[in-house]
Amino acid sequence: MNPASETPHSRAAETMVVSPTAITRVRRQRRRWPWVLGGVIVLLLAVAVVVAESMARGYVADTIAARVAAEFELESADDVEVTLGSSPVIPQLIAGRLDSIDIEIEEFTLGELTGALELHAESVPLDEASTTELVTGRFTLEAGDLLAVAAQLSGLDPESITLDAPEIVVTATLELFDFEFSVGLGVQPDIADGALVFTPTSFRLGDEALTADELTSNPVFASLAQMFLQQEPICLAEMLPAAIVLDDVEVVSDQLVVTFTANDIAVGAPGERGTCDNGNE
Repeated sequence: MNPASETPHSRAAETMVVSPTAITRVRRQRRRWPWVLGGVIVLLLAVAVVVAESMARGYVADTIAARVAAEFELESADDVEVTLGSSPVIPQLIAGRLDSIDIEIEEFTLGELTGALELHAESVPLDEASTTELVTGRFTLEAGDLLAVAAQLSGLDPESITLDAPEIVVTATLELFDFEFSVGLGVQPDIADGALVFTPTSFRLGDEALTADELTSNPVFASLAQMFLQQEPICLAEMLPAAIVLDDVEVVSDQLVVTFTANDIAVGAPGERGTCDNGNE
């Protein structure tokens, strides 16, 4: 065909010819856009959920720390470390209760004793008027922490206190007949009526070890026995919420560990404190 004879209509027809491959590509691109958009929306929602969960965890941890600080009359909630369980927090907030939380206070003071406090709580309500189903705790003391209560452990003026399971050993230097010698008194701790009590179990003089009964019946040391055997209870209950029950105390390795539990305890503000029925309230 002569180019000169081509009409504008024929040239336009030629320019509008599109290959089947191009048509298929366009169709695929059009089908892909809704999926891409949907993926972006899902990603944004996932990010929003993660951010919301993180914010919720922070808010809940701060709230629990404030409650604990108020309950135990701490100077600041900053000293309370709260760890939430692995389950998502937002569904628990909707339900109105937290499954479980763990709390740690590195330096917790009960009277003259300062140690580390660990708490585990289950079924914790958001409503402060409601009660937490179960709280278990450990109050852990190092040997040096017991120097503050040396007078309750014995009548000795101790140079050192060591933990030698199952005993607490108080060591002191005595002078007798112009001679100085080192003695050690071993006492075993126990819980009685909300207080720590101490029972003398051994007396150590050099390589010789006597029981408390042998000490009192020994003609040489009988006169000194009353000096050694002057133990006094340490009431802990009066410094704790009344719902807390002291369960046990024992020397574990190089630590003195006091354990306790509380059922259906309201946590949120200073409430009624416990008492000791041993005359040391």
